[in-house]
Amino acid sequence: MFHPRAVQPTASRAGYTLVEMAVVVTIISLLVGGVLVGQNMIRSANIQSTVAGVETYRSAIMKFQDRFLELPGDFQTATSNWSGNNITNGNGNGRIGGDNAAVPSLNNDCVATDWQEQWNVWVHLSKAELISGEYFNSGNTNTVYINKDPAVTNSPNVPQTEIDKGGYTLRFCGDITSSSTYFNATYGHTMQVGNGLSTQGGSRRGLFSPKEAAAIDGKVDDGFPHKGKVLAPKMSDNYAPNCSNSDTNAPATADYLFSETGKNCALFFILGF
Repeated sequence: MFHPRAVQPTASRAGYTLVEMAVVVTIISLLVGGVLVGQNMIRSANIQSTVAGVETYRSAIMKFQDRFLELPGDFQTATSNWSGNNITNGNGNGRIGGDNAAVPSLNNDCVATDWQEQWNVWVHLSKAELISGEYFNSGNTNTVYINKDPAVTNSPNVPQTEIDKGGYTLRFCGDITSSSTYFNATYGHTMQVGNGLSTQGGSRRGLFSPKEAAAIDGKVDDGFPHKGKVLAPKMSDNYAPNCSNSDTNAPATADYLFSETGKNCALFFILGF
């Protein structure tokens, strides 16, 4: 008589082979690497868009001046051109947020003396349909509102950057010769690009790493933090420290502090008017 042989159960596998583990590790590495590459590409694109915003706003200001023969923010007859509670006039002295003297004094901390003009820049440009978005004059206050604050009716008062929700602030800085923040230069009207700083009404906190700031500076200007038309804060600046490697007012040489990897840098773009 035929007796079929019983099938013996096979032992369950104890784990992965080395080859299988290597394959899994490789796949995970590729996935993580792909995510990091994607994040870097997005950040790089947002930085480019943020820098391009400086020229976009500069161009809008020039178009405004061509049309109205005055600068936005400083425009003396805004209330005659537009209606609304948010419309106020500038003083017409040719300096956005700058001092009211007939001859501008040295403004060694680049602090606005007319806050309303600084906020009015964006209100006037928006009303003239030269930029998109709605902005508000927050009055004679030094608080920057980059985003809409539900607790503050008149916000935002400056545009937002594409990167990390920083902001653009514009003001007349004049000639700076001795400052704890700024290298010596003739700044004139300057666009500050960084995170908001409520105590001085500017975009002065770090938004870029020194490596990123150097790349921006090198593409737009000369690649150095202390000269040219793109400048960075001094090394010991209170609000964006360790961006550059010098505290000298007019150093012969200076560079970005590449050993720092944090978002230490705000940037100051001299607009040329």
